[in-house]
Amino acid sequence: MIQKIVEKIARYIRMYGFLNTINRIIKSVIKKITGITYEDVYVLSRKANILNYNIPQDVIIRELKLSDLQNDDWRREFLSKEKYDDYKRRFSNNSIKGYGLFKYGQLASIGWILRGKVIFRGDVILYSEMVSMLYDKYNIKKFRGGQFHQLLIKHCINDIYNFNKIYATNHTVYVLVLDYNK
Repeated sequence: MIQKIVEKIARYIRMYGFLNTINRIIKSVIKKITGITYEDVYVLSRKANILNYNIPQDVIIRELKLSDLQNDDWRREFLSKEKYDDYKRRFSNNSIKGYGLFKYGQLASIGWILRGKVIFRGDVILYSEMVSMLYDKYNIKKFRGGQFHQLLIKHCINDIYNFNKIYATNHTVYVLVLDYNK
């Protein structure tokens, strides 16, 4: 049991850094005691339009499959049991779409698009109309610095643009960024 806790803390330190891990632990304790969850986020917005970008020959961007996440790099660095279970739920939700960027066939970066009415807390609605939101983006360490995150974001924004011009009146893309990722 203690070993699992230590492994989880070590994984969080690798993902978020020491101080942000302490912050996440405190939030987790507050959630256990009070049942209240909170996150400080920045909501970035931009007008959706087609973005031009070049994808290198050794890179593929496509819709994510659950099996894509079942590899040692992602399990070791990022994918806890809880996160994996959360991702399984996302794959069964038609309002959520995951994308993966693959370099030489290896999953390097992921991002998620949520479509619909966005609710942040309880019944407080941030946007009550149909929107698309890009969130929970992650790049594993061995692929950082290769502009893969930006390529994936541009691909997702283009997907959102194509969806919004057919289904939504709001042609804005919203991107959630947790405060410690600013």
